[in-house]
Amino acid sequence: GNIWPHRATHWRCPMKNTGARKVFERIVAVCVALTNTSDATNQRMLARRFEVSEKTISRDFEFIRDRLMLPVEYNTHTRRWWITSPEAARKIEGIGQVFANLQ
Repeated sequence: GNIWPHRATHWRCPMKNTGARKVFERIVAVCVALTNTSDATNQRMLARRFEVSEKTISRDFEFIRDRLMLPVEYNTHTRRWWITSPEAARKIEGIGQVFANLQ
């Protein structure tokens, strides 16, 4: 059906219950995890958490870094990924809270 009907009372979210929504939810959750230093933010742990492959998480990191242009780096000492900018981390946490309220 048409997602932009003529009557506003019948409007529905174009991402509701779709694969795109699931990917968006994972990207937001991965971003939030990258802001939390106590969270498990290596590829293997995130892949298990979201029930996807490590390669998928690797692609998520690339998307977050290259398309969302967030400063994501890998720390070889701790073997963890993280968002290096506190300002960006605060924005991500806010987006995560808003998204959680939409559930």
